[in-house]
Amino acid sequence: MTPQAAQTVYDEIVAHMNKQGGTYFSWYVGIASDWEDRLFGDHQVPIKDDY
Repeated sequence: MTPQAAQTVYDEIVAHMNKQGGTYFSWYVGIASDWEDRLFGDHQVPIKDDY
């Protein structure tokens, strides 16, 4: 993975959120060493039929 400037990462996240819709308060953005465990385990996001 190529390092990117923080502003570029921010711009890409905001563009994705705007494309998908919803208010900013309905989104969660974070970092984790194991994204699957964080998303599906800690946050209990359904594995199927969810963004």
